[in-house]
Amino acid sequence: IERGKMIVLMVLISISALFWGIYEQGYGTWVAFAERCMDRTTFGVEWTAGQTTSFASIFVIAFSPVFAWLWPRLDKIGWNPSLPAKFGWGMIFIGVGTGFLTLATHFTDSAGLVSLWWMVGANAIIVLGEMVVSPIGLSAVTTLSVPRVVGLMMGVWFLINFVANYAAGIIGSYAESLGELAIFGGLAATLFGFSVILWLLSGMLLRWTHGAER
Repeated sequence: IERGKMIVLMVLISISALFWGIYEQGYGTWVAFAERCMDRTTFGVEWTAGQTTSFASIFVIAFSPVFAWLWPRLDKIGWNPSLPAKFGWGMIFIGVGTGFLTLATHFTDSAGLVSLWWMVGANAIIVLGEMVVSPIGLSAVTTLSVPRVVGLMMGVWFLINFVANYAAGIIGSYAESLGELAIFGGLAATLFGFSVILWLLSGMLLRWTHGAER
């Protein structure tokens, strides 16, 4: 039973590395995209490219109480997704958010620039993914870990976040040669592929939790 729980936890931690590696593009390739390809003026105010990174934080604050209410409500009626399913949803949300900016390039103004509202929408979508991966992942560490290594596994969770941030920088370094849009499209396709794999494995992974997530 302990082995099964730890295997599930390591799968979820590995998936989180991919999630964060792409999420952190919001502070790299997304900023470059806003700088070069976006009309950042709205309601008479012009945002800098760097200031667009605040959108995600605003949505985290806005969505947190909603999800704090949502999970107990879904659990009460028997609709609360399993841990693997929540991670699958997280991959889907961030894939849609990344693809959202690719779609934005088909709706440019006369100057060939994309509206700032596409960036706002993309951040709203990826934060939905963060809401079902970040707090849920921390809970999974304490729920699925063997008691004597809970602290160690929490360290592994944050170590993987560090690796993901480093990988995000490597991915972003290719944006100059390949272009942000090529990066966005490739990342979105990768995320959707892994979300399908995770959904296919979710039944088996759920059995290996032995009801620990409940």
